[in-house]
Amino acid sequence: ENSNGEKLDLMKPPYRAIEADIYDSVWESNSDGYEKKIELDMMDDTTNYAENMNRLYDIFAVDPENDAYGKLWVNGSYIYCRVKKKETNQWKGQIYAYITLTFVAPDLAWITEEKKTFVLLSESDGMDGLDYPYDYPYDYTAGKDATASWIIDNISDSDFSMIIYGPCVNPEIDISGHTYAVDTTVDSEEYLIIDSQSHTIMKHVASGSNISLFDKRNTEQSVFQKIKGGINTIRWSGSFLFDVIVYKARREPKWN
Repeated sequence: ENSNGEKLDLMKPPYRAIEADIYDSVWESNSDGYEKKIELDMMDDTTNYAENMNRLYDIFAVDPENDAYGKLWVNGSYIYCRVKKKETNQWKGQIYAYITLTFVAPDLAWITEEKKTFVLLSESDGMDGLDYPYDYPYDYTAGKDATASWIIDNISDSDFSMIIYGPCVNPEIDISGHTYAVDTTVDSEEYLIIDSQSHTIMKHVASGSNISLFDKRNTEQSVFQKIKGGINTIRWSGSFLFDVIVYKARREPKWN
């Protein structure tokens, strides 16, 4: 998946990945970052051969041309990367080609996303009609001064996105003793996003614009502190709805 969101499935005809070092957990990088290779066949008749070869290039060339990173997906996990080199061999009458793709990643981090929604039961009926941008099923209901438990299956701490929906005033969320708080008012049909990866706090207002609230963050405890793996206890007033998305990173993707 390139940085424009265009996707190419390397496990479906006419492409077929035949060998890769995806599951090699390399702990050292070179000057370009971490490299991974995928070897694949491209087989089709002469009518579609040129089209398929051009499509392969058009998808992968986007990121190096724009100095951006796309995503390489394996079993539901992804790593930020781009193609560093493409080698094409064994052309056979414009029917078959053997291709080696060398990917380079700035970090050796295979990411699996896990999402959880926290919502107040007594207010859930009043939320009908609001069009939230993240359409997750509610999997937890809470009362006033709510408490929830969340087991995050990851051996290391995880980056996250926290989406807090209005209406609420000075939202504050405690996760395992660490406080995430922003001094602001979020009106109805507005939402606030805390992103630990980009170190940003943005409020999306009804007009469609975004306002940075970086200066309104809690300075006593960092709102960008990663969330630890294992059992987490979440506490909040119970008066507002919020989502948390954790980005669980591993040196290799999980085996299915």
